[in-house]
Amino acid sequence: MKNASDNNVDDQFVSPAPKRSQSQTECSSKYKRQKKSKSTGDLVDTIKESTLALAAVIEKSFSRLSKAMGEDMNEKHTKLGEELSKTTTLSIMECHKVFKLIVQDNAMVSYFFSLPDELKDDWVKGILAGTI
Repeated sequence: MKNASDNNVDDQFVSPAPKRSQSQTECSSKYKRQKKSKSTGDLVDTIKESTLALAAVIEKSFSRLSKAMGEDMNEKHTKLGEELSKTTTLSIMECHKVFKLIVQDNAMVSYFFSLPDELKDDWVKGILAGTI
């Protein structure tokens, strides 16, 4: 087993760490915990504030987007009957039937309005016939 003199180190240079009393160690540990606890608490508060601010922005954006989408769909639903009369060769009763079928699904309403006018007649006839 090696000792300090085996490593060419004088015994006088090797000294044990100073001993602390238990109360000093407890006070030091308590201070470190309080300091750590305070900085952690500050970080938690900052994260909470940021999260709440972000949530408010997301909620406001979602509300605006929902409103815009709803208004767009409402406008399309309103114009659907007029567009069916204008771009198809359907009778009034066929227009009512196809309107009822299309208006139930917002995706179908959007698709109808995305079609070029020359394809709308065939598409709505396919809807009435049940082939689409």
